[in-house]
Amino acid sequence: MRLFDLHCDTLSEATDTGAALAENSLAIDLRRGRRYENWTQTFAAFLPDGLSVTDARRRCATLLDTAEDWRRACTEYRPVLTAADLRDETAICRALLSIENGGVLAADYTGLAALHCRGVRMVGMTWNGDNTWGCGCFGSDEGLTAAGEQAVRDLEALSIVVDVSHLNTCGFYQLEKLAKSPFVATHSNAAAVCPHPRNLTDEQFGIIRDRGGLVGLNLYGEHLGGWDFAAVQRHLEHFLSMDGERTVCFGTDLDGMTIPPTWNGIAIMQGLWQYLRDRGYPDTLLDAVFYENARAFFARVLENT
Repeated sequence: MRLFDLHCDTLSEATDTGAALAENSLAIDLRRGRRYENWTQTFAAFLPDGLSVTDARRRCATLLDTAEDWRRACTEYRPVLTAADLRDETAICRALLSIENGGVLAADYTGLAALHCRGVRMVGMTWNGDNTWGCGCFGSDEGLTAAGEQAVRDLEALSIVVDVSHLNTCGFYQLEKLAKSPFVATHSNAAAVCPHPRNLTDEQFGIIRDRGGLVGLNLYGEHLGGWDFAAVQRHLEHFLSMDGERTVCFGTDLDGMTIPPTWNGIAIMQGLWQYLRDRGYPDTLLDAVFYENARAFFARVLENT
């Protein structure tokens, strides 16, 4: 099977623990990734709420340094910078870099261009709280700030994908009116199935779908309404019922949560594939959800990068 995962926090965990990408006790490593025929993994540089701008920029640089160390140390790790990189089948792991909670950086166009030069191809506007760009789903009721609106324009001008996971409802609708390009929710589930503030309403999912974006299902039991494959299936089936067969994919959020030990990190996706296959989902649909939807989206976005 093929796998494209839109979100994990392994980059942060590895930086803090010194774990090697080749093999580790975290949720994601190259050893387990080898089981997939093609594997593209988005590694998020997670920046927590409350950091000063100086500390946030220092932390971000440190995380991106770790990714660069991986590139130098692992011949099986290939950064995804252009659409052509998605076609490189010599690597075990094709790696896309993102930033989670970009607003704590208070970056202008020049700062965002520098991040693009360092390989960043996707940026989440907020985490759970408020920052210089806007408000997260557990923050205040305000939406995007003027700086956040400008950041959306700057990100689009640089062909950096905007991620709305964690953004609050007001900010989502501001961004929807402002954005010219498709945007994504890398790790958000269905509020109709589990009414958690981090999950998307049907209207929000429909907007992302109609704009040609992506919604990645995460594996966090609190957002799913249970720690089992049946819970994942309920969210998947709901989005598929909304004509989401070309929109829904996965953003596991591994290493951003504690998972059952039996799941064995990224290896769990193989088991989830088989579970869904055994329940009648055709291979063509599973390949779209587990891989092709995300691959096709980024191939379009990165074509002129």
